[in-house]
Amino acid sequence: MLVLVDVTPIPFVLAIATAMMGVFLLGMSTIGYYKAQIPFWLRIIIFCGAIGLLKPGLYSDTLGLAVMIFTIFFQKRRALRKVEK
Repeated sequence: MLVLVDVTPIPFVLAIATAMMGVFLLGMSTIGYYKAQIPFWLRIIIFCGAIGLLKPGLYSDTLGLAVMIFTIFFQKRRALRKVEK
């Protein structure tokens, strides 16, 4: 779909969106920072979520999206605790 073969509008937009989120998670896992330092165990989970978002399929996209939402909330909470100290 991303190489513009047999393109239909809605699946194309979903493919672009999940690919962008997957690349975002991949960058987060390799850099190791999002609002605060990311622990190593979470970087491994984020990497698996990134692969899930980059792989086509509803279940893998759902898993990757769940990992992304968990990571964003977890890191925001860690950043707030760091500021309060």
